[in-house]
Amino acid sequence: MHLSTLTEDGGFSSDMASLVLNNPTVQDNLVQNLISTLQSKGYTGLDVDFEFIPGRDAAPYAAFIGRLTRTLNPMGYRVLTALAPKTSADQPGLLYEGHDYAALGAAANELLLMTYEWGYT
Repeated sequence: MHLSTLTEDGGFSSDMASLVLNNPTVQDNLVQNLISTLQSKGYTGLDVDFEFIPGRDAAPYAAFIGRLTRTLNPMGYRVLTALAPKTSADQPGLLYEGHDYAALGAAANELLLMTYEWGYT
């Protein structure tokens, strides 16, 4: 199952990501809805693709991925997250600053490096 902050306009929403990552009530509701959908659809895992996360939300994003992994793994679901390719840990830019590779690597079962971004440089 794919979870993203992609809007109907085709862009990723930093505001939507921040809301989910920093509002416990929204996050609780989302997690319960994810579990319900995973179970009802027979999916085997969750792919989280939050892009353009502000740097201030890097730690909350890793914590959210960790929460999903701790919640879903005992139910038999794997959690992976998609990452923008970086050339350094402190690479500036909205596409990169919210993805802490080390923290996300520790939090998720798997990481998916979106290498198609390298085609734009």
